[in-house]
Amino acid sequence: MPGLFQIQNALIAVRALDVLRGKVDGVEKRWNISDRQLRYGMEHVKDLTGIKGRLQLLQKETGQWVLDVAHNPGAIRELVRSLSEMGYENIPVVFGVLNDKDVKSMLRTLSKIARVMYFVEPRNERAISGEQLRRISEGIFFPVVACGSVPDGIRMAASKSKNSEVILVAGSHFVIGEALEFLE
Repeated sequence: MPGLFQIQNALIAVRALDVLRGKVDGVEKRWNISDRQLRYGMEHVKDLTGIKGRLQLLQKETGQWVLDVAHNPGAIRELVRSLSEMGYENIPVVFGVLNDKDVKSMLRTLSKIARVMYFVEPRNERAISGEQLRRISEGIFFPVVACGSVPDGIRMAASKSKNSEVILVAGSHFVIGEALEFLE
């Protein structure tokens, strides 16, 4: 899977598997998983798990999209770092988030790569409305547009962006779920 942060995730997964395989002292249970099976699992993780929304690139009639479920400050930092490394800067961002997150920190980080932010509200009782996000963003970033639903934000971003431009959608598993439903 793409993204610099996936290297760290893979290292953690391999270490956990080493524990389960009994390659770490003091472990009673030993799983019989070969290095070949481990390698196959790592090479085919998306197919085997159905994971979507991890720096997922989509080419659609409406434009080029990057979808990522980053939903906390650390994940947003890694996403922005990866996108910068890939040369994606000064891009439109469709962003929605739940009310238990450090939104200001996430917005400050996203502002490093965003040209404009389209705020959306996913279908979840804990979601922050696009209008609330607009108010929170005051003094952090502009321009912003409060769009309402995830499909509304995607339509708005697509209509205001150049066809060759990459548009990021991020902030929540719920946002990405709705984005995939709408785009696919």
